[in-house]
Amino acid sequence: MPKKKKSKKTKTSTSRIKRIEEKLDKVLRREKQQAKSDEDLEEDLEEIKKDLEGNPLKKITIKDFGKSLIGSFIGVTSHFVFLEGAHFAESLTTARASWLLIVAYLVGLVFIYVAGFRKVKQIRLLSFIPIRLTLIYVVALSVTFFVLYIYGITAHASTILIYKQVAAVSIPAIIGASAADLIGHD
Repeated sequence: MPKKKKSKKTKTSTSRIKRIEEKLDKVLRREKQQAKSDEDLEEDLEEIKKDLEGNPLKKITIKDFGKSLIGSFIGVTSHFVFLEGAHFAESLTTARASWLLIVAYLVGLVFIYVAGFRKVKQIRLLSFIPIRLTLIYVVALSVTFFVLYIYGITAHASTILIYKQVAAVSIPAIIGASAADLIGHD
């Protein structure tokens, strides 16, 4: 008879063990679901933080190009600055025109990064060239050339004279492009 009692205890303990294992499995499944839910919540929180921290001046988009285009166009065409610049360019030396281009770049640098109107993240090319300013500068010079071209001022001009004309109008163009870049909300 003792053998029968042993088998009942074994069956009882085996069934208890199975129930405990089932309960543990349920608990583990719940914990896994909870952990996954927690991970999803953490990811959502990180996305929300990124959205809240997002400053439109920390990245360069096509809107930046558009704002620079419009701003430099307004800067160059307002009060027909380009006409006076074209006449002024005739008396400029090439060295002075080059200095005007450098000064225009520095004016853009001061206007965007130093004046402190808004916080701008500096993304650099080759560790020293600010990409945002360079984009705005290139757009401003391109718009300057385009305005001079559409008004026929560059029609019969030499390459050096066109260079001087663009340089003579570069400062108003970079000011307009920089202002448009800083004024926009997005």
